[in-house]
Amino acid sequence: PSVLELSSEAVDLAEQYLKADFLGSAKLNIENDAYHAAIATVEEMDWLLSFNYRHLLKARNIELLNAINMANGYHKPLNITVPTLLIDLEE
Repeated sequence: PSVLELSSEAVDLAEQYLKADFLGSAKLNIENDAYHAAIATVEEMDWLLSFNYRHLLKARNIELLNAINMANGYHKPLNITVPTLLIDLEE
């Protein structure tokens, strides 16, 4: 596991997400969700793991985040899924 810091670059990207109202009417923890996604994007993580079905795991929101990322020069798609999809249960 890695501990990632909230860089000024991630803060700027999170602000872009918030300006785009990427979570629609959802107001609970939207800043945390924005920072979570921005840090994963800036650090070029392969996956962002979440159990946040109400916000981060909605296809529309993932598409919007990736559109904002592309517009800001981040070309690696942000993949968001639940942790259980990446666990090999046969191991």
